[in-house]
Amino acid sequence: MFAGVSNRHFEQLSRTAENLEFLDISNCSSLEQSSIFQAKKAFSRLEYVDISDDLIVNKRSRIQDASNTDIDFEYLENSQVHDANTVTLIGNIPSLAENIITSIQGVVTMSLEHIKEVTTKTADTIPMLDHFVVTDNTGTIRLTLWGSTIKEITNNNSYMTTNLRVKSFDAMKYLTTTPTTTIQGIEEQTEDTDTDRRVFRQFL
Repeated sequence: MFAGVSNRHFEQLSRTAENLEFLDISNCSSLEQSSIFQAKKAFSRLEYVDISDDLIVNKRSRIQDASNTDIDFEYLENSQVHDANTVTLIGNIPSLAENIITSIQGVVTMSLEHIKEVTTKTADTIPMLDHFVVTDNTGTIRLTLWGSTIKEITNNNSYMTTNLRVKSFDAMKYLTTTPTTTIQGIEEQTEDTDTDRRVFRQFL
């Protein structure tokens, strides 16, 4: 089996195998005859394998983290999940490691409605809105929405939001949606204290 060769190279190998079949070896030495026999035997197992959809990694390959702007397809998360079946208090999120997947609930407030069109490395564009903050009784945190999730949230309403990724910028944690994020409206009474208002202003 010859895997990893193009169709053009496979055709060249096939012609070589065919030429070996009609090769006159009567005047060849025993060593040459043995080599030709082994070559015929190898070519008799010649098979073309289409690997156009496979991922091939060699010694020159480099693997690095992808940002949200480079991902425009559904994929399975293999990041560490923090309390997947419970809600994380917003006040506890600064203590979580970056790239942890978590869920929160709280009142979502938009400071500025300005949707950006972000261009990915594949030349596709994805809408992004990063002027949201989410507040519960323990604190406030910035939330970045990507793609269709932007249309799922209305200003000053309460939501249960799952599968958010913890990120960090300028030493401050924030949350961003992922391809598996779900958003569900909830009835919630959030205490509007002076402390909450002061925390919120730092994000404006």
